Amino acid sequence: MNHQPKQFDHSESVSVNEQFLTLFVANQKRIFAYILTLVPNRADAEDIMQQTITAMWRMFDRFEAGTNFLAWGMQIARFRVLKFRQQQKKAAIRFEDAVFEKLADLPVDQHSTQQDKIDAVQGCLKKLSANDKELIQMRYDQSIAIKEIAIRLNRSVQGMYKVMARIHTQLQECIAKKLVVEER
Repeated sequence: MNHQPKQFDHSESVSVNEQFLTLFVANQKRIFAYILTLVPNRADAEDIMQQTITAMWRMFDRFEAGTNFLAWGMQIARFRVLKFRQQQKKAAIRFEDAVFEKLADLPVDQHSTQQDKIDAVQGCLKKLSANDKELIQMRYDQSIAIKEIAIRLNRSVQGMYKVMARIHTQLQECIAKKLVVEER
């Protein structure tokens, strides 16, 4: 079974709109799953996906027929995520740069689906200790800033940043392991 999407030659009689839509629909779930691995907040990931779609459409005339559309789209997504991260520098918590790079550099898995990645994230979240789950919920479900969490828990801000970095690293490693196991 071939998992590679059909690549189009821009000179074919099929319109550019149809070429783009066919390639995009075949790859959109994988591109979104990739963004979700890099951006922990689903709403932010959805916004970045919309920006990615717009950029892909605007740059489609530069896409080389016969090359990997998924890899091309993921590269555009990566730049959108980097731009988002630059805009969020003053936000409370982000993945450590090293963790982000590890996630961003994971190879494109032609067999993984968005659901595989969502399942991996959910499974890894379930493995967290009760305290770590509570911190993740406070930070992401309730959108509480790290400084505020530290105050509420009577802990140092620096210590709270270290705890969140440890949790993010733990999640990243767990997700990567789950996805490797699922490939087999």
